Amino acid sequence: MSPITQPLLDSYLGKHIDKICPSHYKANNHCAHFVSHVLDLSFGYQCGSRANVRVHEVFAKCPSVEELLECRGAYGTGLLFVTGEKNVHLAQQSMENVPKKHIGIVYGAFVWHYSNTKHQVVKEIVDQFIFHYKHQQNGLWLGGIPVGAEAHEF
Repeated sequence: MSPITQPLLDSYLGKHIDKICPSHYKANNHCAHFVSHVLDLSFGYQCGSRANVRVHEVFAKCPSVEELLECRGAYGTGLLFVTGEKNVHLAQQSMENVPKKHIGIVYGAFVWHYSNTKHQVVKEIVDQFIFHYKHQQNGLWLGGIPVGAEAHEF
């Protein structure tokens, strides 16, 4: 796998999904779509450019997943998931296919993700990611990068 670096992830900041996806796939939620284009993840349900578009399918493909129960400042490199605590079944490494689930790429203390409300890629401190959905008890899970992933700069 090509290394994930901050400059690589920063190359996507402020980009609309139409600039990232050559097939101009239309949906209400592009977080998994963005991650899959960056990492060239081609499995499950895909856009016309063969990038996965479903958070729960990416979650299931991570070689390892751990629940983050406390803030620790630096998180290494991986995929960060946020959803309601009851939506994840860690023993089976599965996530319910519910509307309120989100994914980003973590590197160090930051997460890059596609903001569906701002219609662009954004970067924020990992410790703030748990507040992505209001009015539910959220949890955070850190997943390893799926086997075969290949990072691409914008």
